[in-house]
Amino acid sequence: MKNFLSTLFISLFSALVATAQTGTITGKVVDELTGEDLVGAVVQIESLQLGTASDLFGSFTLKKIPAGTYEVTITFISYQTQKIKDIVVKDGETTELMVALSNAPIETGAVEIVEYKTTSTEAAVLMEMKEAKGVVNGIGSAQIAKSQDRDASEVARRIPGVTVVDNRFVIVRGLSERYNSVMINNAFAPSMESDVRSFSFDIISSGLIDRFLIYKSPSPDLPGEFAGGSIKVFTKNFPTKNFEVSFTQQFGYRQGTTGQDFYFSERSSKDWLGKDDGMRALPSSFPENVRDTEGQERVDVSRSLTNGIGIQSEKAPLDLRSNLYIGKKFTKEYGEFGILAALNYSRTRTFFENKSGVYNVYDDILHESDTVSFMLDSTYQTNARVGGLLNIGFRNKKHSIEFKNFATQMGQAEDLLRRGIEQEQGNYVRSNFYGYNERVITSSQLLGNHEIFQKKGKLEWTIGFASAKSSDPDWRRIRYTKPLDLSNPAYQAYIPFSADPNYFGRLFLEMKETTPMFSASYEHKIWKTGQDDQGNEQHLSVKAGVYHEKKDRSFSVRNIGYKAASFQTFMNQDLAYQAIDDILDTTNINAMNGLILDEDTKPQDSYDASNTLLATYAMINLPYQKWNLSGGLRMENNQQRLSTKDLQNKEFNVALDSIILLPSANLSYNFNSGNLIRASYGVTVNRPEFRELAPFSFYDYKRNAIMTGNPDLTFATIQNYDIRWELYPSSTEMFSIGAFYKYFENPIELYFQPGVGSGGTLSFIPGNAPSATNYGVEVDSRIRIGHIASLLTGSEYDPSEGFMNQFTLVANASWINSKIELSENNSETGIDNNRPMMGQSPYIINAGIFYQNDSIGLSVSAMYNVIGERVVVAGIPGIPEVWEMPRNQIDLTIGKKIGRSFEVRFGIQDLLNQPIAWIQDANHDGKLQRDEDQQLQIFQRGTYFNFGVSYQFKQD
Repeated sequence: MKNFLSTLFISLFSALVATAQTGTITGKVVDELTGEDLVGAVVQIESLQLGTASDLFGSFTLKKIPAGTYEVTITFISYQTQKIKDIVVKDGETTELMVALSNAPIETGAVEIVEYKTTSTEAAVLMEMKEAKGVVNGIGSAQIAKSQDRDASEVARRIPGVTVVDNRFVIVRGLSERYNSVMINNAFAPSMESDVRSFSFDIISSGLIDRFLIYKSPSPDLPGEFAGGSIKVFTKNFPTKNFEVSFTQQFGYRQGTTGQDFYFSERSSKDWLGKDDGMRALPSSFPENVRDTEGQERVDVSRSLTNGIGIQSEKAPLDLRSNLYIGKKFTKEYGEFGILAALNYSRTRTFFENKSGVYNVYDDILHESDTVSFMLDSTYQTNARVGGLLNIGFRNKKHSIEFKNFATQMGQAEDLLRRGIEQEQGNYVRSNFYGYNERVITSSQLLGNHEIFQKKGKLEWTIGFASAKSSDPDWRRIRYTKPLDLSNPAYQAYIPFSADPNYFGRLFLEMKETTPMFSASYEHKIWKTGQDDQGNEQHLSVKAGVYHEKKDRSFSVRNIGYKAASFQTFMNQDLAYQAIDDILDTTNINAMNGLILDEDTKPQDSYDASNTLLATYAMINLPYQKWNLSGGLRMENNQQRLSTKDLQNKEFNVALDSIILLPSANLSYNFNSGNLIRASYGVTVNRPEFRELAPFSFYDYKRNAIMTGNPDLTFATIQNYDIRWELYPSSTEMFSIGAFYKYFENPIELYFQPGVGSGGTLSFIPGNAPSATNYGVEVDSRIRIGHIASLLTGSEYDPSEGFMNQFTLVANASWINSKIELSENNSETGIDNNRPMMGQSPYIINAGIFYQNDSIGLSVSAMYNVIGERVVVAGIPGIPEVWEMPRNQIDLTIGKKIGRSFEVRFGIQDLLNQPIAWIQDANHDGKLQRDEDQQLQIFQRGTYFNFGVSYQFKQD
């Protein structure tokens, strides 16, 4: 230790001496005509073979230059090289340069070489955040590539203030998914859910993402329907090289799944492509209502379905993931053409055991709750996903036109084997559930961007079409019981006398949605208002735009179940005791003493709906020296329509029209080019979802709840306030701290309906609560360890040198509080009138450390994530809220390049494998304790190991 300290002291002393005997040159490189910062300009002292490049703000620093007189050369592609002579460097002093380069395109024949802006690098994303008018956080593909995040939902949880529910729904600032708007390449993403306003982010592969941005403060040119965040996912665009190819192959091993016995129900021939081949579909000749048939026709209909109740097994193989990317550019005298294609495929398996309990009201005398039921669910999930991207574009210095296409097909087979005890009903239970969910999303956009009127005007437009389909073909359920007293030692199938698909039946669900859209905006610089402290020209600009879309949705459910063909069947004891594989044998489906199908589909289980949105806006942007004011007004004209049938099978139509004005303003003050503070205010809106407006009850199969619509619902308005300080020490470093406050008028909340529902089924109705508040603090940082060390020691920071600068620390944290004030008529139910919003965690922490050594091609990263306890099920009288408990997650990744083209990567995901636990504070002591409170469910998915090899070829 003594030798080490001596060496360290001598090194530090030598460095200080060296600094004292040399000088420094600093400066800034800008465009001579526009005053814009030039990023990546090369600054050299050729006689010393010393050089650097300008950073995100056009700034550069050359250190440790021996005293003397030098010539400095500045070069930048498509600009004229400038040589500045007789630059004097003095001992211990800093010489400052202000360099303005004139545009002088380099030509080879008739080909003009132009440098285009990149969008996916860490520096580019930070620049976009810095230049945004309001509060925005984001992540680009360069940083995504350093993690093991496989889809957009995993990427989202790295962003400050974001949590993810059910591995696919994004919650921003503690507000449920209904309070987000989601856009893919500037067009609204179609919903993947039938009755809630949400988007399933797991359907977008991380390999297709260029950048992922969340706008948290309103602006007239952003969608008006959000309170948590306006989320924009941009897919990859132009290739960066003339020709590039990359291919990645990964294999995954999941603890407790891979190599173990894996059970599954009957598969179709195309399950491996994430698509059912029709095996699970109803036959084309199947009647619209089974009850319209009788006699032998009913028997024939009942026999027309495949058996599909049995179970098979195999040893779970390794998970498989493949990614292929090809890009090609063609440079012509009038511009550049590019084509980019990507294809990804994955097939994975997951097994986990979920222990779940249902409890009675807590007994304050006995200090315990009676167990209603306790179940052990063995869940086997097989996922397959095929995704593709094809982008074609043209661009030159003034114009760009792109045709972007994105599609994903995803299928999940889920087989659940339940074993447990029902205390209240006095039974042992065995039940099987076999489900398959197929989701498809496609999105195409034609986008244009044009600089006109000598770069004073900017015109942008988009024409798009998106579609989504979610299908659950042939959910199958069967249930066996035997008494706890073993008076009958054999398990007996539940055979009802009318359709009861929850116990012995089949369900077919399908939703389709299409969304054509058009948007256009024009921004024009009116006059020059001055210059900032870096010499860049400032202009007052005005912007106006329009957005139009027409969303059409159809939703349908077929709910059919097996029943006893006649009363005599009830006496057929042999049938009820047959095994799962045999009970639906053709010989058991007959009209005498067997089983036949029955229908339980209700008229209101299907609907057609549409939503037409026309939005227009106007805004100004006024920069003046260190200040920038941006704001304006957005008007949204929205028309909702829903058509369904009531209980008497009569047509029923719902309409909700609204015209809403949404003002907003954003103000920022720049202390210098990398240090600013911003404040914002704006009004946003939240509208009811289609099914929330229909005034009758329907059964939500996925949530096991009865939902009743409310035609008296109105839209909610939200007042949004933000303030944030941002610091950008360099092109790849940043720090920010901010606070936000939101006030809701008429927020839409679910109310419990006492006395409705049975057998564990709860009933809810949406209503407008009087008000709600949501506020919090967010901190976000990205900084090199060497920079931290220099701050701690008080030494001068040199970003070009030092082992510590190969480490980057990324960390963000959020503290959030929310409170709902429920309506007076709900106080009679005994529900807490000031509970937090569902899904809101009081804190969120993300941290990561990245090591990058390009000289040896080695990269290492460690990432950490935890979210605080959050309400996942609202409490009802006598039954407290259900909370999801915090769990610490650590991911490790190591990458090593081999030569110029190959790289191997090894990763461990969820190293700690802490359980996912839902608990209730049944004893009302105000403490959430895993061991003391009631556990409603607890399970672990297992630590995940993956190994991959990638090949990359690039040609300039």
